Amino acid sequence: ASGSSHGNLVGVTSSGESPKILVVAGDAVNSYLVMKLEGTQTVGVRMPQGLGALDNIDLTNIKNWIDNGAANN
Repeated sequence: ASGSSHGNLVGVTSSGESPKILVVAGDAVNSYLVMKLEGTQTVGVRMPQGLGALDNIDLTNIKNWIDNGAANN
C-alpha cells in the first residue's frame, strides 16, 4: 500500500499556524515544514519534538526535495 505522507503535506494548510502551507512545492523558504524543522516558526515547538534538530544533510535534502517540486516519490 502506498503511504499518505505526500497528500498530507503538499499544499495542505497547517493546523497549528493557519494559513501557512506545510509544503509549498517549489518553495522551501515559505514551507511551514521547513520553518518547523529549523525552529523559525512562531507557534509550537521545533520538530522533531523531543529529539535533536535534523543535521544539515537531512535538512538540505528536504529543502531540495521541496524546491524541486516536492515530487510524490
